[in-house]
Amino acid sequence: MSLRDNYHNDPGDVRAARCKPTLQVDSDEYSRGFFLAKAAAPASHDTIAFVCWFRTRSATVQRSSDTTYNAPTCNSSPVVLQPPTKRRMQEQFIQIGDRRLNTVRSTQDAPPLVMLHGVTRCWQTFLPMWSSLSQRWQLSAIDFRGHGSSDKVNGEYGVCDYAADVIAYLDSQFDRPVVLYGHSLGAMVAADVAGKASDRISAVILEDPPLHTMGVRIEQTALLSFFQTLLRLAGDSRDASTIARELGDAIIHDPVRGTQVRLGELRDAASLRFTASCLKRLDPSVLEPVVHGKWLEGFSIEAVFRRVQCPSLLIQADPTAGGMLTNEDADSLEALLVDPVRVKFSGCGHLVHWTKTTELLNCVHGFLESIRVGQTSDRQPLREKRLS
Repeated sequence: MSLRDNYHNDPGDVRAARCKPTLQVDSDEYSRGFFLAKAAAPASHDTIAFVCWFRTRSATVQRSSDTTYNAPTCNSSPVVLQPPTKRRMQEQFIQIGDRRLNTVRSTQDAPPLVMLHGVTRCWQTFLPMWSSLSQRWQLSAIDFRGHGSSDKVNGEYGVCDYAADVIAYLDSQFDRPVVLYGHSLGAMVAADVAGKASDRISAVILEDPPLHTMGVRIEQTALLSFFQTLLRLAGDSRDASTIARELGDAIIHDPVRGTQVRLGELRDAASLRFTASCLKRLDPSVLEPVVHGKWLEGFSIEAVFRRVQCPSLLIQADPTAGGMLTNEDADSLEALLVDPVRVKFSGCGHLVHWTKTTELLNCVHGFLESIRVGQTSDRQPLREKRLS
């Protein structure tokens, strides 16, 4: 017998029944003049569920989302529902070989989407997108080795090294294919992982992968002086506000145009402060291969992107506004990828997910829904498929 069967259509009639710990307001019942309130208690205690029939009167029902509803009640006293707080994401360390990676995962049961950040940053860079994407996906993110709260390593900070960590992470944490979203360095890593572990990847989203703009061509760009500044401040123990002020005053030199500009004129104060907080925890060795143009050693751009067989969304920032993926490089990737969708963000710099968040989310949601069709109901977990 259901809880709904446990009441009579009598004002004030109350029946009790045991139930699992839960709490809800049933909007369908509310629309018919009453609501179902299930009282919550720790799982170790007896839990009593009260099913109450109320005459239609105005009252206030408060839920954890801070949304206020007009609900019927049998007297003038307000009814306040206070469900137990539920964590929407869980952050924890996982062991990969002899080092720990800091990871975070949303708690809902949904198809998995793994997010990979750019060099010097950490998983929190994706917070502007988290709430929206987690409506339909179980989000996960990691701090790369030497970044954020993850362990430092002994000078192994090439793109291929990060990719090896991600493959080990997927092998240990997921039993079904995932979508990979990567920004900058994360986009390069996502492409490498998609080629090397193709049975684990259902799609990739590549936000402004820099390719050789941060490789052999770095000396021809303003990025060299930018990353030299970051290298000088990496691992700094001073407070974030002091580092942010120094970042804002740093002079960025463009060797091609022969111009100089303060970084504070290119990045807003909040962005600089976030960068400063990331730098405090960054292993300075992370940036050594970047400033010396060696971080792509062992990474063949043509071979890597040609191996990507799944659908891919290529997000291109504007090279004239600070984007790192040149038009020529984007054309090459579009030709190499098997099933690419390319979207350009005019007037937008490298951090598309920060500066054009809403526009990017519209694009990403559309792409994700196109590859989600047919995957949620008929896709078996990998381990189950391998046993069959």
